[in-house]
Amino acid sequence: MEINFDCPEMLSMSGAAQINMDIKEVSIFKTKETMKSLSKSSFKEGTPVINGALPPIISDKEEADAIHDKSEMATKVLDMLNSGNFALMLILQGSLQELWGMIRAV
Repeated sequence: MEINFDCPEMLSMSGAAQINMDIKEVSIFKTKETMKSLSKSSFKEGTPVINGALPPIISDKEEADAIHDKSEMATKVLDMLNSGNFALMLILQGSLQELWGMIRAV
């Protein structure tokens, strides 16, 4: 489902926006359990409506790209730290085995 807004900046001015959709044709929706088409009686009070919250929207393309680039960089840094931690763990594991071997020998 694609929702196109004329002015997305207005949605994010006061935090998360609410969306209410009146469904004209309910038969296109299917239940998760039986995969059968829904009817109007499937909804509360027989009114086919879907309500929900929209997350804040970043309408500035440059700002969205900057956030994406920073998150990609953070992902790479964390991957490098995890790799270094794994290598250090392997090195220390061998040293600890040798240490415990010496302790048991005493």
